[in-house]
Amino acid sequence: MNINVFYFSRTGNSERIAKKISEKLGCSMTRLTDNVSWKGIIGWFRGGFYSINGKKTKVSFEGSPDIASLDKVILVSPLWAGNTAPAGYSFLEDYMNDIKELYVVICNDGSPVDSAFEKLEQKVGTIKNKYGITKNLGNEEEVIAKLVNDVGVS
Repeated sequence: MNINVFYFSRTGNSERIAKKISEKLGCSMTRLTDNVSWKGIIGWFRGGFYSINGKKTKVSFEGSPDIASLDKVILVSPLWAGNTAPAGYSFLEDYMNDIKELYVVICNDGSPVDSAFEKLEQKVGTIKNKYGITKNLGNEEEVIAKLVNDVGVS
């Protein structure tokens, strides 16, 4: 089974979660980048502005995984201003037609993720496998275990 975990991370939290997932599944992990600086307080405000307005970014990734050849794609992205981070939804907008089976994990400190998934699905279509990791709920290990079980690697 050919699986890859793609992730975007500003602070390292989504990267840490993506690493846990890829280790448990024994699969590759690929960092998403875009053409915007998210550093510092200006980057933080810029991120909120982009997310609220659904502004797309030009996404690239390290290495060159052939997305169409993957059996399963897992995307790990932070929640910014009630929306998936711009690199996350931009990646899906660009590659959704090439993805056979998608799993999306939205990470955040305390906000509900249901409305973020609704907004994301308005952009890219139905997402069957949705997971929210919320720091304040302390549900990280539980959600990762469920995801790994759902992916069903044997």
